[in-house]
Amino acid sequence: MKKISIIVLLSMLLMVLTSCSVILSSLSTQSDVERLGDWSFDYEEIPDYYVLYFGFKNKDGEYVASDADVDIHIVDDNKNELYNKTVSITKGNFVYKSSLFSDEKMLAEVRIKASDLKKGTSKDGVVYFTVHKNRSFSFNEQYTIAYNCLPTK
Repeated sequence: MKKISIIVLLSMLLMVLTSCSVILSSLSTQSDVERLGDWSFDYEEIPDYYVLYFGFKNKDGEYVASDADVDIHIVDDNKNELYNKTVSITKGNFVYKSSLFSDEKMLAEVRIKASDLKKGTSKDGVVYFTVHKNRSFSFNEQYTIAYNCLPTK
């Protein structure tokens, strides 16, 4: 018990000294997750990855991190299936991301190698995803648009 208390105290001291909020965020538990936050899908040419971003929010609307499983299904506009897989994420998959239109948010970053997608017949499509974790939480299927970035034959 004393070892755990010392570790927690040292972690808090490190957080104060380095102004690091990531340690505090990573202490969130799965029961803190109440709903999904923002989500998007991007293609990063270097290092040739697709990335699904999404956030978890607690009951106070704050972004939190949690382990989860993500069912991802990608189809092009002609209904060709390009990807269908379940990916497990951990708190280590969460990053801080901001844009011109929004403040910084803590989002899960699910990377998919471009080579893992089949080639379709349209560069546009839809990314469907369902996020769940055992009996802790489960959300309805959501989707986001993949615009002008999917691989074609």
